[in-house]
Amino acid sequence: MERVGKIGLVFALAISGASCGVGVGEDLAALGEDEDGLEVEELAGGKADAYSDIVGTWQSQVADAGGFGLVALLRNKKYHTEKTVYCVRAPCPPISEAGIYRLTRSGSKRYLTFSPVLHNARPVKYEYKLAGDSLKLRKVNTRSWQTLTRNGQLWCGTPSDCSQQPFVHIMCVGTTTCIQNRCGYDCSAPRDCRQTGCSTGRYCTYCWTGYACIPNGAMC
Repeated sequence: MERVGKIGLVFALAISGASCGVGVGEDLAALGEDEDGLEVEELAGGKADAYSDIVGTWQSQVADAGGFGLVALLRNKKYHTEKTVYCVRAPCPPISEAGIYRLTRSGSKRYLTFSPVLHNARPVKYEYKLAGDSLKLRKVNTRSWQTLTRNGQLWCGTPSDCSQQPFVHIMCVGTTTCIQNRCGYDCSAPRDCRQTGCSTGRYCTYCWTGYACIPNGAMC
């Protein structure tokens, strides 16, 4: 009798565990997560370029504390974000973050993962939906979506960040500017890499008649 009782208990626990497994799966489905989808990285460049449409500066006029006020995604896969804070006493500047991002997909779902440059900071993953000038983000394992809209006033840390986004300016001989973290173009200013910066693999130095960007390791 005691042996039969133990067998019945083991069977009951197995049934209970299976039920729990179904429950967890249903919860994940409710959160919109893929349970068994193969996640692959999106391609950059060419006809299948998934980065071209999402590159640029996105902004939210109304963001709850902890939400994104601004998201800047550059072609070189660098990013800059600003999150709003719960303000007790003004001024309350947003919390800025920088790092590398990547795009992945699993089935019909698309994901955006931020990897901060901060020491010991872990990557944070969001599902995203992109439709025209509207970008929706939802942190994985949560239900809340946040909507951002494309901002024509591009964010920049240096003038070189402007060329990493869809930057449209008047056609004239001048230079790209970055004033108060916004891209601009000055037709009256001479082009000088001390202001514009250099692309990856090049550095700014004085060559013959003025400053110029030359390959790393090269000398004038």
